[in-house]
Amino acid sequence: MKLKSLHIFGYGKLIDFYIHDISDMQIIYGENEAGKSTIMSFIHSILFGFPSRQQSSLRYEPKNHSAYGGRITVETKEHGEVIIERVKGKSAGNVTVFLENGLSGSEELLSQLLGGVDRSLFESIFSFNLQGIQEVQKLKGDEISRYLVASGTMGTDILLNVEQSFQKELDQLFKPNGRKPILNEKIAMLRESERDLQKAKQKNAEYGSIIIKIEATDKQAAHIKNALSELNEKLQVVNELIEKWDQIKEFDRIHQNIKELGAIQFPTDGLTRFERLSEKVIMITSRLLAVNKKMTEIDKRIEDHTPLKSFQSMLDKTEKVLMEWPIYEQIQSEITNLKRELSNYKDQISRICRELNYSDEQYLTIPSLNLGLDVKGKIKDSLNHKVMLSTRLDGIQTQLNATKTEIESLEAACEKIELNLLSEHDFKQLELEREEWKDTNQLLQEKDEIERSLQKDENNAQKTKKSLLFNSIFLFCSLGFVVWGVFSSEWMISAFAGFIFIYAISNFITVINRLYSINHEKEQVQARIQLITEKIRARKNDKNPIQLYDEQLHYRNELKNHDHQLDQKLKNIEHLQMQKQKIVDQIEINQSKIDHFKKELRISLHFTDSRLEDAFDLLLELMNRMKGSEKVELELSEKVFKQKQWLENLNELAQSAGFEFTETSETIFRLKQLFKIEQEKKHIQKDLLEKRAEILEERDQLQLELQEFQTLIDQLFKMTNTHNEEEFRTKARLYEESILLKERLDILDANIGNRLKEKAAAFKSSTELKQRKNELLKLIDEKSSCLHNLQNEFAALRHEIQVIEEGGTYSEKLHQFYHLKSSFNEEARIWAKYSVARDILQKTMDKYIKERFPMVINKAQDYLSFLTDKMYNRIHFKDDEGIAIDHVSGQRFNPVELSQGTSEQLYTALRLALVQVLYEDYPFPIIIDDGFVNFDKLRTKKVLQLIESISNKSQVLLFTCHDHIKSHFSDRDVKYLPLSQNTLQTIKL
Repeated sequence: MKLKSLHIFGYGKLIDFYIHDISDMQIIYGENEAGKSTIMSFIHSILFGFPSRQQSSLRYEPKNHSAYGGRITVETKEHGEVIIERVKGKSAGNVTVFLENGLSGSEELLSQLLGGVDRSLFESIFSFNLQGIQEVQKLKGDEISRYLVASGTMGTDILLNVEQSFQKELDQLFKPNGRKPILNEKIAMLRESERDLQKAKQKNAEYGSIIIKIEATDKQAAHIKNALSELNEKLQVVNELIEKWDQIKEFDRIHQNIKELGAIQFPTDGLTRFERLSEKVIMITSRLLAVNKKMTEIDKRIEDHTPLKSFQSMLDKTEKVLMEWPIYEQIQSEITNLKRELSNYKDQISRICRELNYSDEQYLTIPSLNLGLDVKGKIKDSLNHKVMLSTRLDGIQTQLNATKTEIESLEAACEKIELNLLSEHDFKQLELEREEWKDTNQLLQEKDEIERSLQKDENNAQKTKKSLLFNSIFLFCSLGFVVWGVFSSEWMISAFAGFIFIYAISNFITVINRLYSINHEKEQVQARIQLITEKIRARKNDKNPIQLYDEQLHYRNELKNHDHQLDQKLKNIEHLQMQKQKIVDQIEINQSKIDHFKKELRISLHFTDSRLEDAFDLLLELMNRMKGSEKVELELSEKVFKQKQWLENLNELAQSAGFEFTETSETIFRLKQLFKIEQEKKHIQKDLLEKRAEILEERDQLQLELQEFQTLIDQLFKMTNTHNEEEFRTKARLYEESILLKERLDILDANIGNRLKEKAAAFKSSTELKQRKNELLKLIDEKSSCLHNLQNEFAALRHEIQVIEEGGTYSEKLHQFYHLKSSFNEEARIWAKYSVARDILQKTMDKYIKERFPMVINKAQDYLSFLTDKMYNRIHFKDDEGIAIDHVSGQRFNPVELSQGTSEQLYTALRLALVQVLYEDYPFPIIIDDGFVNFDKLRTKKVLQLIESISNKSQVLLFTCHDHIKSHFSDRDVKYLPLSQNTLQTIKL
């Protein structure tokens, strides 16, 4: 398995952090707190889950970001490139594994990819730091061999811990000479219980005879108690019989009466049904009498309202004429309206012809004119086009006028600007002044700085004057010593004082020069301050050249802008002139179309163009009026014909009715009177016939109902085997009596119960019951007295037993002994289970030690020899003394006798040897976090060469903050972490 890249969504302070193209020998370089340990922990967490909050390992949850987790890309032989992603979820996080073939999985697939390796095994073998290297010297030979084997099989020291836990459990259960272990305590308790059991066994003979007596007495008392219980039950039954004796006798009597009555066949609610049917028969009979009476009355009224047969043939024709009378009146009104409408049409036609100035000849040609919608649309389009062109022409003329006005205003503005412009020579001179010009604030700031410098020079001058004073005193003192030494012949003092005098003179000259220099600088600074003050005073009256330059520059830009606008306006005028000419041409073409439409409509060319559309509408209206006039004339002739035909029919009916036709309304009135009388007779007769049919139907229905109810009554008689109402009612009374007796019998049966009825059969009277009660009471007293004597005897025997049982009975001692023995056996089985498990584990570990341990030692010896330049070439393990290594001189050393660097080389050799031996089973990358900081330059070079050679087979990731380690490798193998900061975001390496 090789690590190809990693992407941290959020882990510790690393946010959206990438590392791509991880090589087989990858160096990750960064300063302290750059995130090296964070990246190492991130790899562990992605592979094996985030540490729980109860574990000591850090979870590295981001402080200022919600994302937690990330993904790594690894390459395996079996599955190719695999992406493992783990994000925040349950305690260990939610993991997703994406295979190269598109399949995905979760924890199960990840465990399969890792070959069952857990975090503990991975960190103990493949991932280590300086602390892990230093821990090896604490182990002894047997522990190291077991540690290495356990690490190569199950992970870290799990097997060692399990073996130690087994031994601990065994020691807690039993020790040969111990007292505190559980089995030791139970053995002592078991022996004590056995001694107590032997003592109780001696008293067991006497105890047994008393127990037999107690059991016999108890059995006899139980027998008497059962007998008393049976007697009390019998007494209770007798008391219940005495209490319910009257009900029992009543039950027997009713039962006999029911038996005598026998089975009575009578329908449910038979009497109620019979009475209800009888009421229905009486009611229907009354209704039949009333219906027959109505039938007689209706027959008489039908005979009185029979219409005349001679007038029946004329009724339909008369009815039709009378119904058409309103139509006649309507036609008369319509004829009048049509005449008026026809007159209106003719007036409107004349008016429109006058408006259009049409002659009679032109009027006759109107039907041949083309007045279609397309012609009207063309006329409307031409007129609208004319208006639109006129509007556009006016708009363009307005634009021309406005543009000319704008040109005049721009020319005036340009003339005004030119008055304020400087010449080019003056403008360039102003530009030079602007560049040399300093702002007043800058001059004030410069003045402040110079004044501070002046103050500093004055302070230096004061110090120099003090130094000059001290040097003068020192000079005169040394001169005095020289003179005194010469006169006193103290040549050594005189020579020393001379040297001091010479030094004082040189120092005095230096101080004088410095004081002169300070005074000269002070004069220059004061002159500069005076100059700046004069400039500031002068600028209060002068105008700022920067401001003047900006104004001139603004004038030039504004003039250039106005010139550009003038050019644009002139171009606009030329363009507007061209547009104006085009519109004039279009207006002439459109006018010729309008004149053509006037000719087609027979309208004068002098007719106003704007009213041409109105003229077209008038022509349409004129044509419609002509068509409407023709339609009205046709309709008027039809109405006159219908009126004439109806009057002829009315005259014929009047003659048939026997009266003379004089006036239309009078004739209609007389016909209506005659028609109404005959119609009323006909309607009355029709209503009476309908009522007669309804009454006849009702009579038939009542007869059917009467027959049906009578049939139901006959069925009731047949069901009860009776022939008339009196027999039926008698049988109903007997049936009700039997029902009441049965109900009372059921109540008595429920109160008495079957048990008491059976018991009552043995007694003939209440006197016999009372005698039986007295006999039972006497037997109960005798049994109770006997039971009392047995209870006294039982109490005496129990007292004797209590005396014997003061120290505990034999059975209790026996039970206690076996209970202790059973508990001892349980603990012994647990001890045996741990003992067997420990032996099996011991054999398993010994087997792995024999198989793999020599391979690890041989490989470690080769690595150690390489790392130490063959100074140490053999590794030994002693059971009591731990690891020992042989020096080339033949001496043997323990790790504590070695230097820190050599002991760490030893562990590094062991760890890397273990990785190589386990590589076929667990081909994981090796991760090292600054594990070689205690090595000198030569040893560091050696170990780096070793892991570089190992990287040809196993991928190696080395985290370091040391330049000398980084410089050993080429830049393509080094990834640089950025400088330490609070949060690393979106960084790609």
